[in-house]
Amino acid sequence: MINQNEIQRGIFQTVPGDPSKLTRIGHQMYNPVCFFEQIPFSREVPYTVRAKSFPENEVCPLHYASSIEILLIRDCQGTVTIGPHIYTLSGRDCFFIPPFVVHSTVIQKGSGILYGIKISPENISAFINIESLLSMHHKTLYHLALVQNCFNQAYQIMSKLIEQDDDGMLRMIQIISLFHLLSSTADAHSASDPEPEIEVNSLLNQLIRWTGEHYMERVTVEQAADILHFSKSHFCRFFKKNTKITYLTYLNQVRLNQAAYFLETGKSVAFTSNACGFSNVSYFIGLFRDFFGCTPGEYVQKREQRRSLRSI
Repeated sequence: MINQNEIQRGIFQTVPGDPSKLTRIGHQMYNPVCFFEQIPFSREVPYTVRAKSFPENEVCPLHYASSIEILLIRDCQGTVTIGPHIYTLSGRDCFFIPPFVVHSTVIQKGSGILYGIKISPENISAFINIESLLSMHHKTLYHLALVQNCFNQAYQIMSKLIEQDDDGMLRMIQIISLFHLLSSTADAHSASDPEPEIEVNSLLNQLIRWTGEHYMERVTVEQAADILHFSKSHFCRFFKKNTKITYLTYLNQVRLNQAAYFLETGKSVAFTSNACGFSNVSYFIGLFRDFFGCTPGEYVQKREQRRSLRSI
């Protein structure tokens, strides 16, 4: 029997472990396992810095957050999607993602590293007002370039942010330096008028939230279209134009990422397949293999081997 409460706990859990133990600097970045990423920021922890490696293929499905996110990606192959724009990774990449903007990553197995800086505008305002700082350059968060040609400079600032973690004033100086750097860059996708994209993101946020609440059911494209009060054909065009994938591809990404979460918590393949909306276990295993590059059983085995090595 599938416990719906258990499924919802999985979907809403965004920070594994005790949220009260959230630290500014950490060694491991976790994928959000929900549509709306919620990190328990505070005055003491108004931002986080994390790193992620890629021992397997990984797709982080479309999601959004109330925080600002800066991604520094080194020596990875794959793509980053931010709003309606998709970018191919080039080896030394820096991306800026404003609050509530839909985004996703597709990264292939390899030796590269992704560094993520996530900042809560609300909590960091106890020290600095980012919007006021940007207004000095006649910009807002939604006018900054999504692609930043400043990997090396941003990496140096991030390194100082880590090194100076025990000095609050120096930390804030680095945050100011980071936004000064980001506000000095422009690209073809920095918005002169961000209002249309904000409206699109609002619709996508609504759809992503609904998908997160119903992915375990037999969801159809017609149902998803009804959520936005679109016809099926208009919905399919809208979603593909603004995400560069089909809705069913996105639905499977959500289901398979949630499947990985269940497998890591000890659930069986049969339970996981059913709980994630797949009616056929063999189809689920095949899709999982295509998605992660290994079967569910191999995935669990590899994770257990890495945990064992870390405990030595």
